Amino acid sequence: MAGVAFSFIIGEHGIFKYANLAKEQTNKETATEKMNLKIVDIQMEKYSKEQRMPTLQEFSDALCEDSEIEYVELQSKKLGSLSKINVGDASSIFTKLKEYSYEFEINTSLQIVSINPIKTTVDGGIRENDGTLFGIQATKGQGTQQNPYIIETEDQLLALSDLVNEGRSFEEKWFALGNDIILDNSKNWKPIGNSQTNCFKGNFDGRNHVIKGLYYNDTTTQYVGLFGFAIGSNIKNLTISSENSSINAGGVTGAVVGRIDNGTIENCTNETSVTINGGDSVGGIAGIITSCTVKNCTNIGNITGRISAGIVGYITAMDNGYCEILNCKNTGNILGTQTAGIASRVFNPSGRVLIKGCTTTMLSIYSSVVTPTDLTVED
Repeated sequence: MAGVAFSFIIGEHGIFKYANLAKEQTNKETATEKMNLKIVDIQMEKYSKEQRMPTLQEFSDALCEDSEIEYVELQSKKLGSLSKINVGDASSIFTKLKEYSYEFEINTSLQIVSINPIKTTVDGGIRENDGTLFGIQATKGQGTQQNPYIIETEDQLLALSDLVNEGRSFEEKWFALGNDIILDNSKNWKPIGNSQTNCFKGNFDGRNHVIKGLYYNDTTTQYVGLFGFAIGSNIKNLTISSENSSINAGGVTGAVVGRIDNGTIENCTNETSVTINGGDSVGGIAGIITSCTVKNCTNIGNITGRISAGIVGYITAMDNGYCEILNCKNTGNILGTQTAGIASRVFNPSGRVLIKGCTTTMLSIYSSVVTPTDLTVED
């Protein structure tokens, strides 16, 4: 057994050979890459000092002590006189995704005698080897604009929310709805993205489908909507239905997105009521937009709160940015302090804002402008 073990370790095809290659090819930044480096470092440290591989317990302890490697799970399976464990198993899918699952063979002294990375995920690390997305069920798509990940169930949408709120942004990935989604309105929806740190950076095409049952009732929170906080995203072709839906939050709230920076919202409709208490900035489509484009969107829901409007509560374009609201329409009732049909407050100290081709059945197009602001309103 010892001969086999050392062959695995130092031979031409041994794990150190592959470990060194893996280390050379690893580029520092992602959680997966940090995981790869840590695994190699643990092996080399033990072998160089004690001429042996770490035991299962030592390996586990070393991984779990590393603050940069979270949610590590070790799972073992008896294979005769050997055991096999996986790190980054599918059971971790809702917390921290790994690009590889590592398979270890362990001798009767619980020393690791071989290690092999098993590629279990593709498409940026979110599809497992059984073809599932988010560890839930078989799912279609590759995450590109031409072939996006298809979301067809509430569970899949919730899984996306969980992943983003744990820190996975899905930057430049594309998602699309495969059908209408009915959410469980007996409990609060978990907005996709809950802070600037844990925000959605992907793209979402509703494909003209409808989301029903979007319910939220917690006035202590902000960044609330189907999406809570998004950066650089394109969110389009989506309707938030009034059926079994209502939103009551603390601030920075919109039915589609609470806040979006440097992104685009297009062809979206809100039918449900959106209310805030205690904070400010609420819109039928978005609470706050920063350097964004909102176009061809409609609100027919009732919007209530401080700095409230049918489309966007608060517009800002910082650092020479540019915001525009184009061809949008409001027919909903807007109530509260500082209200408007399209955009309530415009604050643009170092950029430009254009509101063009928008209509509202009540109130003015915009409510207030915080100077100095370059604002243009056109029919």
